[in-house]
Amino acid sequence: MRRNLGAWGLAVVLLTACGTTTAAEPSDAPCGAPTSTQAAPSGEEILEVDVDERVVADTLDDLAGESEIVVLGRVLRAQDAELVADSEDGKRVQMEHLTIEVQSVLDGDEDLASSGEVTVRQAGRDHGRVPRTNGLLPAQAGQCAVLFLDKTSRERVLTITSTQGQFVVDDEGQLHGADAHGPGAEVVRKIEGMTVEELRAALG
Repeated sequence: MRRNLGAWGLAVVLLTACGTTTAAEPSDAPCGAPTSTQAAPSGEEILEVDVDERVVADTLDDLAGESEIVVLGRVLRAQDAELVADSEDGKRVQMEHLTIEVQSVLDGDEDLASSGEVTVRQAGRDHGRVPRTNGLLPAQAGQCAVLFLDKTSRERVLTITSTQGQFVVDDEGQLHGADAHGPGAEVVRKIEGMTVEELRAALG
């Protein structure tokens, strides 16, 4: 199933009073360490979502420039947030708030991660279906990831900078981005396979 959400044209229609929370098992291992674990694929139905994004970076420098902060961290938990309506067809999309344990700030405003955690808003699961937006699957509890993040209108809530800005870190410390297609796919492919330290050096 494929849907087009326009240029991220989402309008908030409802805040959930309480939602589902998915939490990761505690781990002392740093992201990218041989003993770190990654969340296994859920096997749920994939909901394909095409987005004509407002922010499309042509280079790594552009992607970093559009972001307030770039972090390496572990997804501690994912909790249902608000439902939003697609501006084109009025259908609702379930959003999630991720709690990210920040292990390192690779670039940007370190004050945004001064507490050691950041809250990140993303499209979440919809009645058992997992949205794959321009090839990007949502981050899952337990995963290590590098996230390029931007501010939202809500204090202390950040958002991933387009579908180019999320990379899962495997046990060897290598980055894996979206199964990219559409706007900005070339940048994702260039970052794909880098190590965290190679990315840190590239960000300067």
